[in-house]
Amino acid sequence: MKKSREIFGSSIEGHVKSVETVLRADSTIQEALETIRKKSYEERIRYFYVINDKNKLVGMLPTRKFLLTPSTTRVKDVMETNFIRINPAATIEHVMKLFVTHQLLALPVVDFHGVFRGMIDAQFCIEEAMDTASENAQQDIFQLVGISLEQTRKRSTWIGFRNRMPWLIFNLFGGLVCAIIIDYFESVLSAFLVLAFFIPLVLGLSESVSMQAMSLSAHSIQGDKFLFKRLFSKSLHEIKISMMLSLVCGVFVGLSALLFYSGYRAAFCIGISILISVVASALFGATFPIILHWLRLDPKVASGPIVLMAADILTSLVYLSLSTWLLLN
Repeated sequence: MKKSREIFGSSIEGHVKSVETVLRADSTIQEALETIRKKSYEERIRYFYVINDKNKLVGMLPTRKFLLTPSTTRVKDVMETNFIRINPAATIEHVMKLFVTHQLLALPVVDFHGVFRGMIDAQFCIEEAMDTASENAQQDIFQLVGISLEQTRKRSTWIGFRNRMPWLIFNLFGGLVCAIIIDYFESVLSAFLVLAFFIPLVLGLSESVSMQAMSLSAHSIQGDKFLFKRLFSKSLHEIKISMMLSLVCGVFVGLSALLFYSGYRAAFCIGISILISVVASALFGATFPIILHWLRLDPKVASGPIVLMAADILTSLVYLSLSTWLLLN
């Protein structure tokens, strides 16, 4: 985001295009047409700019008006004098706002003395916006896994290791805790082997939903003010959505377990575990970025690895403890 602010805050001076569609104020429409026909144009003509003998911009003439005006009329008599002009010091952000607000295709550029320098068109701003959006999208993708785009561009092996290893520790820790949980509940897995077959699927569903909730929550954070009302509203909204998602997934997976492995008790246990673990993981994924924002930490960088770790541990506990309670007791 810092780079996008730098781009939009820079001046347009290096992006001003020279213009061939320049008319003299004292010439007639016929003379202007003859002058225009002698020139070659590689780009689309949007407006005709009118200058005086000192090369100062004094007016504009839309293409339609230029072509439909009687040939004996002087340009200065039909040109428009009430128009927007900018100077080379204007920022890209300011120019983009003018394009959007006034729905223009191009803007003339004049220096502080009013001398015509050229124009800047809307296409340039569109390309800048798309490039910046692409850069930000890439940045968000890298941040979800605990690194930034700038870090990937650094060639130092040690720096790359140092930046990425701390976040992988969360994944290592989560994996070890899950292994301990599975070992603790070995009895129920031995008695109902079908439960072991569905562990990757149950974990995968919880991870996917938690990451979706985390991404949406991180992108919705605006401003510096932490509001408990926003936290409650986001949590309630995510509970409703995750309950619908988990219900569909739980029924589908439960029926699949019943169809292929028989035994309604195990199928019911798998389905209800998905329902509870997906809702819990989504709730954590939605609220954790908001809490990090409250602590003045970057939620986009820190959320991903921690949310994944929490989703794995939480899902393993829910799945196996619920299975033990329902199937062995």
